Amino acid sequence: SETIAKMSSERMLSESAVKNLSGDEAAVQSIEEEDDESIKIRQYEERRRREREREESAATNVSGDETAVQSIKKEDDQAIKIREYEERRRMEREREEEELRFLKEKQARRKIEREEEEKEWMFYKWRREEEEIRKLEEQWLHQKYDKEEDRKRQEQWQAQRNAIIEQSEGSSKSMEKSNKEKGGNRHEINLEDELKKQRLEEEMNRLNLGQRAKRQQLSKDQERLRKRLMERLANQTAQQ
Repeated sequence: SETIAKMSSERMLSESAVKNLSGDEAAVQSIEEEDDESIKIRQYEERRRREREREESAATNVSGDETAVQSIKKEDDQAIKIREYEERRRMEREREEEELRFLKEKQARRKIEREEEEKEWMFYKWRREEEEIRKLEEQWLHQKYDKEEDRKRQEQWQAQRNAIIEQSEGSSKSMEKSNKEKGGNRHEINLEDELKKQRLEEEMNRLNLGQRAKRQQLSKDQERLRKRLMERLANQTAQQ
């Protein structure tokens, strides 16, 4: 019975060992299977990671392409706006240059017109001054002639006065002698002589007054003529 018990115990141990060995193999197999699954899982995850990276890269490329397209479109729009702005500025500059050229031409024409008007005015002024000077010269010559005529007339009146005085004195003496001889009225004869002398003196005074007024007017005209000639000479000197 002990042998049977021992054999039974050994068999149990052997079976236990077999079971244990079998459990180890199962464990090894389980571990190996787990390792294979882990490797497969890691490989799968690696593949998924790579796929995700490719997808993300593709998405990034697509987004980049869209961004690039949008950027190019914006650049094109900006370029179009820039070209339109430059075209507007070019047209504005051309219009401004045209207006400036027109204004310069107008200014040049106005300058020429003003110069022509100034020349015409100077010529008209010169002709008017010449006419005034000519009139003054003629007036001066007439007055000079009148002065000479007045001098001759005065000499004539003086000669007539002297002749009247001499005649009056001679008449007075002869009448006085005749009155003494005949007893005539001496007072009436002297009165007539005095009236003649008085009229002669009045005529001489009138002549002298007229000559004095003409001499004064002549002096004024000569002074005006002198001033105008001096002004004209100064203008000619300034223009030269």
